[in-house]
Amino acid sequence: MKGEEKMITDDDLVWTCQYCGVQNTVWIDLTVNGKQDIIEECRICCRPNRVIATVDQEENVLVEARPSDEKQNMLFNFRSIYMHLLIHYHS
Repeated sequence: MKGEEKMITDDDLVWTCQYCGVQNTVWIDLTVNGKQDIIEECRICCRPNRVIATVDQEENVLVEARPSDEKQNMLFNFRSIYMHLLIHYHS
């Protein structure tokens, strides 16, 4: 058995809360290739974060955290800009 490496199938990965900046951990199944997209609450502020873990073909792992409401914020901002343009156009 000497020289054999044991394959790592899972790990606790660190992500940073996008609301308060505190580091948290999340368990990830490393046997899943591609993207794992989950919602995790921060252990301090309890706000939900979108945690995206990507395992590439070379088994490199990238962890990214985003605000869970980023899509809603983007839509809200688009609507705000649109309404602003309409108001100025009709003035």
